[in-house]
Amino acid sequence: MIAGLSMIEASTAHASLLSVMHIDAFQASNEPGWSEVSIKETLEVLGTRAAIAMIGDTPAGFGLIRTIFGESEILTLCTLPDQQSKGVGRYVAEALIRWHREADGRKLFLEVRSDNEAAIRLYQGLGFQQSGQRPTYFKMLDGTHRDALIMRLS
Repeated sequence: MIAGLSMIEASTAHASLLSVMHIDAFQASNEPGWSEVSIKETLEVLGTRAAIAMIGDTPAGFGLIRTIFGESEILTLCTLPDQQSKGVGRYVAEALIRWHREADGRKLFLEVRSDNEAAIRLYQGLGFQQSGQRPTYFKMLDGTHRDALIMRLS
């Protein structure tokens, strides 16, 4: 674990920061990031929360989760490229799982790009198992598509 790693809960006031982080993280893997408007609108939906991992005063990654009627979905999780493979993603994912459990969630799902091996290993290490697949779900910046694996926390 990184020294000085902490978590803050984000609000719509953080939408611009989260958008910049999302774009930085996802464009590195040929995926479009979410706009500030998209993140703000997502955060305005009832049951949606965002966790930002901080190293000191510097954001390192974040995740969004939505819980409705006992079912949660991790909507997105990203780590800035220079902070990947250091435990930031796991730290954020654990915070989202904790929120899911605190909300008395019964089911927790996420979708992950089928070729994102690091993320799949992270989720499997946290107890997620593949429960389905969505063909050509993710549209990449170069116009190609990738399948999504649907994973469920068991």
